[in-house]
Amino acid sequence: MQPPPHLRTLFTAFSAVNRKAFVTRQLRFNFVLSKVPAETSLFTDYLSGKAIPKTTLLETAACIVRYYMVNMALFLFFCLTKLLHIISGQRCQIPGPDSVILDSYCVVPRILKSGVFADSYFGDIAHVLEQQRTPIVYLPRLYGSRNPLTYIKLFVLLKESGANVLTEYQLISPRQLLSLWWDLLSMPYHVLRLCGDLDPTSREQAFIRHALIRGLRSGHLDPCSRYWAAMRLGSQLDATAKPISWYENQSVDKAFSRGLRDGGFSGRHYGAQLLVWPATLLNTHRDTVDEVYDMTPDIVVVNGPYFLPDDDNDGQSVYRCGPSMRYKHIFERAATRNLQGPATVLLSYFHDETLRTLQAIRPLFSKIGLRFKFHPATNPQRYREFLPENATIVTGSLISAIEGSSVVIGSGTGTLAEAVALGIPAITVESPDRFCHNYLPPFGKGILWEVCSAPERIDTVRSTLLSATSPQQREDMRRQFRDLLFRDPTEEAILEAFDLRPNAA
Repeated sequence: MQPPPHLRTLFTAFSAVNRKAFVTRQLRFNFVLSKVPAETSLFTDYLSGKAIPKTTLLETAACIVRYYMVNMALFLFFCLTKLLHIISGQRCQIPGPDSVILDSYCVVPRILKSGVFADSYFGDIAHVLEQQRTPIVYLPRLYGSRNPLTYIKLFVLLKESGANVLTEYQLISPRQLLSLWWDLLSMPYHVLRLCGDLDPTSREQAFIRHALIRGLRSGHLDPCSRYWAAMRLGSQLDATAKPISWYENQSVDKAFSRGLRDGGFSGRHYGAQLLVWPATLLNTHRDTVDEVYDMTPDIVVVNGPYFLPDDDNDGQSVYRCGPSMRYKHIFERAATRNLQGPATVLLSYFHDETLRTLQAIRPLFSKIGLRFKFHPATNPQRYREFLPENATIVTGSLISAIEGSSVVIGSGTGTLAEAVALGIPAITVESPDRFCHNYLPPFGKGILWEVCSAPERIDTVRSTLLSATSPQQREDMRRQFRDLLFRDPTEEAILEAFDLRPNAA
């Protein structure tokens, strides 16, 4: 996979800027330079052909003031949480030789609610490692709360349960805290200096400059703290240890990879890019500039053949297909499709995408049955006014939600690809005047899935998908679609992808 043609010029411009910017440590932590579309207006305005944005001196000053208010508050919160961690007495032994370190996200309130620390990203890998008696240490990226009292409860829970959980609050030393503070303090200076070096005649670089300044309104602590924690960890890890990171090539991922190397770690670092992502998500694409600056894992494991980069042999990192550890259900059974059944609406994590879908399906409210499945992190009550009266909201697993559906409808969500792989055709909703993420590959278009950009046509598109091809041909294509985007997470696939067999290189 590679960036789509309409974004390739922008991707190349980012690479050119980063080749100079990443010489400076603080800029390696910048989320705008990691190409994450957090500033969605950057992509929408760029693609719509809008004029080059101008940023006034007053706007720049306001962004800087907000930057220091946000990031100094985050730094004080980090220091207070570190103090609470010391008081709690929660400690984890530094991983020894042949250990596996699992680095992924962890929602703090969810752990406290369940009363047990559990990883939700790496599937059966812990079970496989336990069978081999391989030591496991978790290094979670804690998020979901900025309340120090929540964290003290978490630390007490981890201590009492004896879970092998290592946190940044344990790893970062007081001296590194000063370095972290300096990184945050000096970030605006380095951003403004970079902006001054950008080519004012380049449309792409002008948009990047605008996004960099607007990006100063956000928090930058997470990648900075991750770097210093990884550096401390790298200085103590044996070369036979295996760090395995959930990997989306965001700024926090780049910081962790570089931190391990700067700390002196000489072993292999594995990146698990085991998710479904659209070609328009530029941060997830391979960029050899990142590799030049040691900001990528040595081995990147992708979800299926479709996600392998086209230039597989052009960089330092090795790419390979791995086990789809979050999608085991896709290989267990297919969903039952009912041509007369309701349409299930799969809603996105992103607010704009959810609104786009709900507005597009209004013509269907009085024509067919509809079921709505919201993203687990969103509140359905927020969208009550956009739902039909007495709307049916389904929860639970995806396969239970789409069972008996005629089609699924959505926008900006990878669950559409899951639904197609499970046997339910999908309609992805797009707006001609907005930047959209389509998570579905070209394969199967017109039979397994279709795009609809006009609300009045959505019922026609649905009817076309219901009558397309024979059941046997559809089943054959479904399996091809599944095997293009996913790989069965068998024990053998897990061992092979991460070199986990005893004495593996």
